[in-house]
Amino acid sequence: MPKSDSYIFMQTSRFDLLKESLVQDLPVTGIKGLDRDHREILEEFVHIQGPMEHFRLGQGTEDDWRAVANLLARLERHSKHHFAGEEAYLEKINSPHLLAHKVQHQEFIDRIQAYKQVMANKDEVKIFGLKYDLFNWLHEHINTMDSEINQETSKLPFWKNAAKGSSLFPFDLAS
Repeated sequence: MPKSDSYIFMQTSRFDLLKESLVQDLPVTGIKGLDRDHREILEEFVHIQGPMEHFRLGQGTEDDWRAVANLLARLERHSKHHFAGEEAYLEKINSPHLLAHKVQHQEFIDRIQAYKQVMANKDEVKIFGLKYDLFNWLHEHINTMDSEINQETSKLPFWKNAAKGSSLFPFDLAS
């Protein structure tokens, strides 16, 4: 059944509102590159609104499963890359929070793996929790753990030079 123009407009408008709300409510660490990475990955969740609604109604299609599989693949790639950079930076500054970050980062990757198994079983009930579980984990991690990175960095004597591209600092400090 083809979707009407008004249905498509409503869906697009809903996605735009969600994305706008997401960006406004995003916790900010004060580190441009880190905040940019966080915004980009959290915005990915906007694109699975439609499939998640279908799963909620018990009407998920193969296209919906593909959309979620693509999100998980992008999320895993981006997260591994981002976590590696973040951990390398924390190691270089001898952060006492490095181990806690590594544990939390692995927990997130493990959650993605668990959702991949849910995907393999095509469990519509469990997959519906993905959006809230992963999104909330990321939001909470950014708001607590990652916000500490800027606080630690601002106490270091080289932090101003680091913002100008020092190899000790893989992210830019916000102005």
